[in-house]
Amino acid sequence: WISRSDVKLTRFFIQPTLGITSKVIDFGISTRFVAVNMVQETVNNAGFLLEPAVTLKLGWDHIKAVAQVGVSLPLNETHIEFNYQPFLISLGLQANFGKIFQ
Repeated sequence: WISRSDVKLTRFFIQPTLGITSKVIDFGISTRFVAVNMVQETVNNAGFLLEPAVTLKLGWDHIKAVAQVGVSLPLNETHIEFNYQPFLISLGLQANFGKIFQ
């Protein structure tokens, strides 16, 4: 059984962050304010989310491992008619190529 759905999703956000940076460790606290609009056929769903998170980076000047953990909190929960992920977890690597090729 195959099902297909055409959905147009627009997500705008602003993310202020406070952080501390060193050669080995970076730490930041951020709060992302998100506006989501999802259109599927004739149905239009919009929602506003608040996504506080903490970010930790470990490594050297030009390459660091990055971990971020946060939550996604709906600001208009009674009007949100789409599924969203309540927990945010991200792992990755960050490279600063400007510093590598100097």
